Amino acid sequence: MISKRLQAIVEWIDGTVMADIGCDHGYVCIEAILQNKVKKAYACDIAQGPLQNAKETIKKYHLENQIECQLMNGLSNLKEDVDLIVIAGMGAMTMIDILQSYDMKKGMNLICCPHKDVELFRNYLSKSGYEIIKEKMIFEDHFYPILYITYSGVSYSLSEHEQYYGYRMIRDEIFGSYIESEIKKWTTIYQKCPDSKKISLEKRLEALKKIR
Repeated sequence: MISKRLQAIVEWIDGTVMADIGCDHGYVCIEAILQNKVKKAYACDIAQGPLQNAKETIKKYHLENQIECQLMNGLSNLKEDVDLIVIAGMGAMTMIDILQSYDMKKGMNLICCPHKDVELFRNYLSKSGYEIIKEKMIFEDHFYPILYITYSGVSYSLSEHEQYYGYRMIRDEIFGSYIESEIKKWTTIYQKCPDSKKISLEKRLEALKKIR
């Protein structure tokens, strides 16, 4: 029913009550309930259209008693009983805006999957007290990182390469393929760029080869 990327997110769900922010058709909530990952879920979206799609899908699976649809902007009206938040299917800057506009409680767990600018997202998390517990790379037409995060309120520093290529990343075959694709991409750029810019690119390539 769901994509490889969404299934990978569901596999990491380990709460009692979850909220999926930007729920689309509600598939993550549905799978989390069907797989007994949580007892209750909130399918949340800022737009009425996706929320109506989620309601119809939830009704199809007869899960109306366990999944509640919420029309809301970001985390603005997050229910008190939520202990796990899923944010996926959007860019890092949108995710940052969502987190910045909410007073996160300590101990809250999140699973996030940004579609782009993940280095900005990791940098924000480290500076804002969100501890990255683990990461995993998924390939589905593109490479997508999935991050499991806990809010501690304690900031820390990431190196430049940790910002770009992951912090506590699971180094499996897919991650290896991702690094190889990055080496290939930056080698091509290196070969085409002027000499004045090659030093910084050499450092990036050296770091990637060490990660390999």
